Amino acid sequence: SFDEPAALDGDGMPLTRSGERAYGVTNETQLRNAVALGIPDIAVTADITLTQALEINKTVSISGATGKKITSSAPIVCKASANFSNLTINATTPVGQGAINLEAEGIVVELDGVNITQNTAGTQDDSHFEGLGIKNVTCKNTLKLNNTTITLPADKYVRAINMYTENPSWVNLEIKNSHLRCGTDLSYPSTYARVLSFSNVSCDNLVIDNSTLKGAYYVVNVNSESTVVANVTNGSVLDGRAAFNIWTPGFVANVTESTLIGRNNYAGPTESFANIVINQGATDCILNLTNTIFKMDVIEKQQTNEQYAISFRASDQTLKLTGYMKIFDTTGNQVASYFSANQGVTNLNIQETPGFELIHERV
Repeated sequence: SFDEPAALDGDGMPLTRSGERAYGVTNETQLRNAVALGIPDIAVTADITLTQALEINKTVSISGATGKKITSSAPIVCKASANFSNLTINATTPVGQGAINLEAEGIVVELDGVNITQNTAGTQDDSHFEGLGIKNVTCKNTLKLNNTTITLPADKYVRAINMYTENPSWVNLEIKNSHLRCGTDLSYPSTYARVLSFSNVSCDNLVIDNSTLKGAYYVVNVNSESTVVANVTNGSVLDGRAAFNIWTPGFVANVTESTLIGRNNYAGPTESFANIVINQGATDCILNLTNTIFKMDVIEKQQTNEQYAISFRASDQTLKLTGYMKIFDTTGNQVASYFSANQGVTNLNIQETPGFELIHERV
């Protein structure tokens, strides 16, 4: 639907797939005019400061010339499909607003080679009052990231991608070859930093492929009004207090050749948590783990805390183990058990395929 830039010419200017130069803009006014006129291929050829929300109402491709960036104090609002490539965005937008917002139904927003820094810290654990990298507020949308970095350096109430819809419906999220990070110090207790947050949505195709997601709190957080099928593959790393923190019935995780890290670095003396936490009410979840690595990290001053690979806090769960499951813990912080189940939890269906191997190593 648009001729997205495929390469740069010898001057570092974006070229469309047809080999033509994109329309160059050097300031905020030119960028706004180009977007308003519906120019399909726009190149940011100088550093631009965005002082007011930029609303996209017609399909567009926006790319950056070598080394150029957008510094924004207001969001880029997508009400039509958009492609962003080879672009740096340094954002300090108001709480509850992303560097990029998706605000219309049925659109596709793609980021390829984009580097987003969102500097805003939130004020409370509510998406309307948090620092957000990318914000989705409507349904039937697809968000795709490739070779993209999203960083939120603040340690208070931040989310890299917030998938929320006012009317429950579906969204798609695909993350490939990318690096997303919330918080700056994984050994310090941040306040509800989440990399991916799902609320009031159905996402039957969450793809995390060859990507690293680091959140000083939860990496993937799914609330009780959402349904999610997560496919984590190809050497991906999910690193946080919990890789998955799940509150919704019927959650499905297919994890293959990837690593889940749980960092139990919060106030004890006896906090119990896990790399995967299936919370109260989240019945009928399915975990398919193939050649999966679990790493547990309990910092020295809180050695009385307990960290498990998986914590079942609701009944009627299925865990299927294929290939191997490697458990790594640290000397002096040995895991007491690989799995835990709350009192009263029943009907845990744990299946091992032929040849499955459980490996426990200490580092």
